[in-house]
Amino acid sequence: ATATHFVDTPLDRLRFGLFAPTLVAVRAAREEGVRDVYARAVAIRTAGRDYSPWVIEEITTGDPRHLLEAGAAIGRFDSRRWIGQVDVPTAVVVTEPDRVVHSWRQRALASTVPGARMLVSPGGHDVVVTDADAFVPILLAACAHATGMAASAA
Repeated sequence: ATATHFVDTPLDRLRFGLFAPTLVAVRAAREEGVRDVYARAVAIRTAGRDYSPWVIEEITTGDPRHLLEAGAAIGRFDSRRWIGQVDVPTAVVVTEPDRVVHSWRQRALASTVPGARMLVSPGGHDVVVTDADAFVPILLAACAHATGMAASAA
């Protein structure tokens, strides 16, 4: 459930571009103040949306600085220069529909890696938690393919 890159549009550039200045402000602020502002921001962004309670808990218990740093790194990530040179058995699990990393981005990744096997798991980005019974067999098939054990996998 990932992609070759995450920044394509001006809106993407704006969203990911906000991480660096936000990090500067967060690093200068008191930790408890940052946590309070972060908790309020999460509450506002998740209000009225269909998020499982565990998702909100996971987001709010993380360290805001680390989460911002991770977001900034995701915005900088771009494997397009080298992904076509991957020469080992590869499987890409596409979660569909996925609102976090859109399924079309995941499919594009699968089509870019030579010989990659694409497996589709029904469910969103959090399917590993929300429907593990459906996801785990697909993940095991992907692992079997990538380790060369697909022929012996049940």
